[in-house]
Amino acid sequence: IYRAIHQPLAYMPLSAGDPKLYFVIQSASCIIYLPLVIIGYHLYDLVGIGIALFLSNFIDFFFVSLCTHIRYKVLPSYSQFIQLFIYTVIIALTYSASVTLEGWQYWLCGGLMICISTVMAAMSLKSKIKKN
Repeated sequence: IYRAIHQPLAYMPLSAGDPKLYFVIQSASCIIYLPLVIIGYHLYDLVGIGIALFLSNFIDFFFVSLCTHIRYKVLPSYSQFIQLFIYTVIIALTYSASVTLEGWQYWLCGGLMICISTVMAAMSLKSKIKKN
């Protein structure tokens, strides 16, 4: 979800004719991403890669938002920040449930998180369709 919100911001320098800032943003993204994935894999195998991807996108989101705000005075909307917070809580709850629960509780919690996420996405899409 972080990538979906920050990726359009990351392309803003390129579309504004500022390839140097675009290069800096993309380089920083790679510099953040690669070590986190390597460390995550060595520490926790595939689960570590998942954690590393989450962390790298989280860090990258704030870095890109900061760069575009400083240069172009553009930030994601307040509602996007709220959605990110809620999805981050869902991700944390899902991860903790997958590590601690077993059997039917594991599946129930996973299904509940999928339902909550789906309802949130549908509500967000519905509000965007009404605006247009």
